[in-house]
Amino acid sequence: MSVAVISLGAEVDDIWVLEVLGRVSGRLRQSPVKLLDVDGQQYVVALDPQAQWARNLRAAPAGAALRRRGRRRPVVAEEVACAQRARC
Repeated sequence: MSVAVISLGAEVDDIWVLEVLGRVSGRLRQSPVKLLDVDGQQYVVALDPQAQWARNLRAAPAGAALRRRGRRRPVVAEEVACAQRARC
């Protein structure tokens, strides 16, 4: 499923479009991500910690947003410390 289809509101369980500025280009980048809710906190998980979207998010944690069903929600990302992860 494409980023455009998801951002328009296609029904996909807990899939959002992450918008973040590219750390090198400065251009807006969009990536589909799964949003997880754990004990009232929301998380996105990078299966590959070196994925470009994860690297961009680390570089600009306050400049990100999540988009779904035509709504855009600004977010501030905070990386979970290695000691607090299920595996690291």
